[in-house]
Amino acid sequence: MAVASARPFRDGALVVDQIFGRGASNLTDSALLILAAIILAILVIAILFSVYAVVLRIGSARRERLRAALKSQWEGPVLAAIADPGRADEVHALVPRKYRLNFVQFVLEYARRVRGEEQRTLRRLVAPYLDSIAERTKHPRSEVRTRAVQTLGTLGMPRYSAEVLAGLDDPSPLVSMVAARYLARPEHSELAPALMKHLHRFHGWDRRFLASMLATMGPEVSPCSGRDWWINRFRSGCERSTQRP
Repeated sequence: MAVASARPFRDGALVVDQIFGRGASNLTDSALLILAAIILAILVIAILFSVYAVVLRIGSARRERLRAALKSQWEGPVLAAIADPGRADEVHALVPRKYRLNFVQFVLEYARRVRGEEQRTLRRLVAPYLDSIAERTKHPRSEVRTRAVQTLGTLGMPRYSAEVLAGLDDPSPLVSMVAARYLARPEHSELAPALMKHLHRFHGWDRRFLASMLATMGPEVSPCSGRDWWINRFRSGCERSTQRP
């Protein structure tokens, strides 16, 4: 039976050889080998992507578990320190060196929701850990630099004003815009002249946003800084753009 079942394949090969010559049969074999290799390569790539997706999912789940565990460990003591700043040492005792960045990001979320003395207490809590954040303003990845400038702008001013100011010259427009937003706050009016010198970098951004950002600098900013001139220029540009048919 095996001999009989193999006969049609031999007969088919003979027919191909008779019609097209033996070279055509060899060509067919080569094409089949190439096709098989392509299918195998696609299968291997699909398996690798599946494994990579699983690894990413496992890593994400692990980070979420760590974040939840750290939050449950820090939340109570941080709230207690806000109510009683004298308990700051109790919080520091709960922050291992390898989790200092995590702690700063945890406090950052709280600092965005509070003002006044509560925010000042949070700034004092993270003050010992901000040097490592300042180093990240030189990170090769722009998203890391953006996050570092954002953190220093919220928790590290005026001590780290030099690092935030340096963000205005960052090659990434997003980093420079984040730096500008924090420098435009009324409490940093002494830095307004440096900000005004860099406004040319933001012409591609939304004019309403830029005008609003400059308006937050407050009336105490010196007129010689050109703040009002830029605000009028941006606002008039917005009006012209809305009047176009």
